[in-house]
Amino acid sequence: MERLHSLSITSRFLSLHRLILISLFIAAATANKSTITADQDALLALKAHITHDPTNFLAKNWNTSTPVCNWTGVTCDVHSHRVTVLNISRLNLTGTIPSQLGNLSSLQSLNLSFNRLSGSIPSAIFTTYTLKYVNFRENRLSGAFPSFIFNKSSSKHLDFSYNTLSGEIPANICSSLPFLEYFSLSQNMFHGGIPSALSKCTYLQILGLSFNDFSGAIPKEIGNLTKLQELYLGRNRLQGEIPPELGNLAELELMWLSENELQGGIPQDLGNLAKLKMLQLSLNNLTGTIPSQLGNLSSLQSLNLSFNRLSGSIPSATFITHTLKYVDLRGNQLSGAFPSFIFNKSSLQDLDLSYNALSGEIPANICSNLPFLEYISLSQNMFHGGIPSALSKCTYLQILGLSFNDFSGAIPKEIGNVTKLKELYLVRNRLQGEIPRELSNLAELELMSLFDNELQGEIPLEISNLSNLEQLELGSNKLVGTVPAAIFNVSTLQALGLQNNSLSGSLSSIVDVRLPNLKMLQMWGNNFSGTIPRFIFNASKLSILELSYNSFSGFIPNTIGNLRNLQVLRLSNNYLTSSTLELSFLSSLSNCKSLTLISFSNNPLDGILPKTSVGNLSHSLEYFEMAYCNVSGGIPEEIGNLTNLTIIYLGGNKLNGSIPSTLGKLQKLQGLGLENNKLEGSIPDSICRSDELYELELGGNKLSGSIPECFNNLASLRILLLGSNELTSIPLTFWNLKDILYLNFSSNFLTGPLPLEIGNLKVLVGIDFSMNNFSGVIPMAIGGLKNLQYLFLGYNRLQGSIPVI
Repeated sequence: MERLHSLSITSRFLSLHRLILISLFIAAATANKSTITADQDALLALKAHITHDPTNFLAKNWNTSTPVCNWTGVTCDVHSHRVTVLNISRLNLTGTIPSQLGNLSSLQSLNLSFNRLSGSIPSAIFTTYTLKYVNFRENRLSGAFPSFIFNKSSSKHLDFSYNTLSGEIPANICSSLPFLEYFSLSQNMFHGGIPSALSKCTYLQILGLSFNDFSGAIPKEIGNLTKLQELYLGRNRLQGEIPPELGNLAELELMWLSENELQGGIPQDLGNLAKLKMLQLSLNNLTGTIPSQLGNLSSLQSLNLSFNRLSGSIPSATFITHTLKYVDLRGNQLSGAFPSFIFNKSSLQDLDLSYNALSGEIPANICSNLPFLEYISLSQNMFHGGIPSALSKCTYLQILGLSFNDFSGAIPKEIGNVTKLKELYLVRNRLQGEIPRELSNLAELELMSLFDNELQGEIPLEISNLSNLEQLELGSNKLVGTVPAAIFNVSTLQALGLQNNSLSGSLSSIVDVRLPNLKMLQMWGNNFSGTIPRFIFNASKLSILELSYNSFSGFIPNTIGNLRNLQVLRLSNNYLTSSTLELSFLSSLSNCKSLTLISFSNNPLDGILPKTSVGNLSHSLEYFEMAYCNVSGGIPEEIGNLTNLTIIYLGGNKLNGSIPSTLGKLQKLQGLGLENNKLEGSIPDSICRSDELYELELGGNKLSGSIPECFNNLASLRILLLGSNELTSIPLTFWNLKDILYLNFSSNFLTGPLPLEIGNLKVLVGIDFSMNNFSGVIPMAIGGLKNLQYLFLGYNRLQGSIPVI
């Protein structure tokens, strides 16, 4: 009986146990389903906050007909089926981040990078205690710094770079981030100081704070981050010296401190960084010498100390490192002879020593131990002697810069053997001889700049074989002969500079040339003749055309208006004419909406300025010159439409009528030259509205009346030339122009005494008041004009003694 009773109790216990297990199972299942549903709701909330999905990624992949764990970009735990990873990067999604993402309570990795998400970062996201990886890089997120992030002890990777976040970094940034390894706030709008408490993130390997507005000193405590591998602090406003303590970062491979306001010397302690591969200290205010200890950086591959104020010689120890590939020391004050020890660096690929004060000759064996050199620039130094022919042994060389030195002798023909060369800069030296024909072997050459030397002879025909040539600059030499027509068939050519030589001949016979890529053509200062070649007007991309100071003749063709991208047009000092009295070529130029400069001076145009054509010229026009062109008629009032004009020169013509009052619309005008015409009437008061006017030349006309009283408002005026007119009076207020430098009122009808106030013009350099009817004594105040270089008062009725100047 007892046994039966015992069995009954046992049975009831087992049944109760099964009921409890079933209840627990049901409760767990219900809870699990609830949390999975919460994950789904959070992701659907994100989907709802996306306003533009250019590839329909979410519409195609995120819907309730499939389990959340099957959605693209979502990874779940295999046991709990909770979302652990969300990666929807690089989808160009537009929208905001919802706070519901904080309900993904098992989330470990969140990657929303490379989208267009805007707004602030919700604090709720960081209530998830499992979150280790956060990447919001390259979005449009804004607002103050999300300080709540720093309570996430689980965080290892935080990337908020390339957004518009602002504010300061909290001082206690690392108090609750013991395991943080990667932290980047680069390319935002943060300001203030860099907190020294960053040193408490002892596991930090990468720190990116570049491209912000941080100021103050670099905390020396950063030197305690002994696991740090990459340090990015460039492009801020950091001041003070580079802390020597950075030399303690034994694991550091990259240090970028460029583009700050750092001062002082380069710490010798940086030579302790045995693993350092890249050292970027450019664009600061560093002074002193380059420490020889940098030669201890046995892993260094890239060294950039450019654009500082470093001085002294380049230490040979710097180039002991056998891994060194890139060296940039340009823009300093380095001096001494050429550092020949550099050329034992077989690893070297790029070397830039330009913009220093280095001197001496280039070693003849420069390329013997530089088999992989691709770039070398020694420009803007004080090197002299010949260019060594051994440069031809640098067979991988792509860019060679030797400009702005004192090199002499011939250009070595052996340079033609450097067949990978793409850019050749030999500007402003004293190179003589002819241009070697062998340069035509440089099949990959894109730029050849031999400007401002003493090169002679003709342009080699073979240059036209350079089928990749984009820029050919041969200006300011002593080249003679004709230009090979084949050069104009180099279809890749974008810039051709032949100016200031002694080239001659007619180009008008050259036909069937398109020049589809030509943007700049400079041929001024030669002896070219004949008509302007028609092929020029086929160059649809041409923006700069300079043919001044030649002997071109014939009509300026109306087809010049085909050059819709033209910005600068210089045709002065030729023998060019117009096909019509109305200067029809001006009308065609109304098609050139980007024109900023026009110069036609010293051509026998023999026409009149057409009202409509002048008014329809580009409103971008800043400089208009048509002096000494035998142009007649009135100055069109429509010139006042060109409100960006800063310079007008129409002197030496036969212009008549009055000066148009519409010139007062030109408030940016700095120079107005209407001298030696037949203009009549008074000087309009409206000119005074051009308050930036620096030079006003109205001499040699028939202008009458008084000099306008408002001239005293022209505070920028420095040169005023009104000679040879019929002016009768000078207002007393005129003598308030205390900064004027040159005055010419000669050959007018001015009367009365010279005012004492002339002594107010303390900086006057030249006065010409001759050939008027001034009377009385010469004011002694003129003796106080200490800068005066000339004084012409002859042919007046002045009396008394001449002041001592």
